[in-house]
Amino acid sequence: MANILGIEFAPLSIPMYRRIQTLCALQWVLLFLFGGFGCLFLSIYLLFTKYYWIVLIYLVWYAYDRNTPELGGNAIKSIRHSRLWKYMRDYYPAELHKTEDLDPTKSYIFGLHPHGIMQASGFLSFATEATGFSQKFPGLVPHLVILAGQFQFPFYREYILTGGKTYSNT
Repeated sequence: MANILGIEFAPLSIPMYRRIQTLCALQWVLLFLFGGFGCLFLSIYLLFTKYYWIVLIYLVWYAYDRNTPELGGNAIKSIRHSRLWKYMRDYYPAELHKTEDLDPTKSYIFGLHPHGIMQASGFLSFATEATGFSQKFPGLVPHLVILAGQFQFPFYREYILTGGKTYSNT
């Protein structure tokens, strides 16, 4: 290991593929921890610059689109299928095991255990296609239910809606 100023860095022999996996997992953690408040503070800052109009236009959009989180989000296929999530899947590693064929005309609730604040396997399985949900359960459309408060942060809300994330009022 390389030791610079008392900090131990990863050895140079770690393959690039593993470094990319780590970077993808790190971006997800940082976005989870700082994305909401970072976007909120950026929005407040923009209000006091010549770009204030971006926030005003966004607020009109927010008012118009306020019910979308309850309706299943705005899933974007290219984001759900991004290679980034496959690298993150391999970092942990996360898997989705199919034990039963499911009727696509019915609705289902999938429970995860253990669960927690940062549910990586749930995110990878239901908000992305990293674990191959659509291939394993054709005809079913997954939605990851998260806390309603996550949808109150400007701009960050739009990002989390791209995975088809939603929340329940019940």
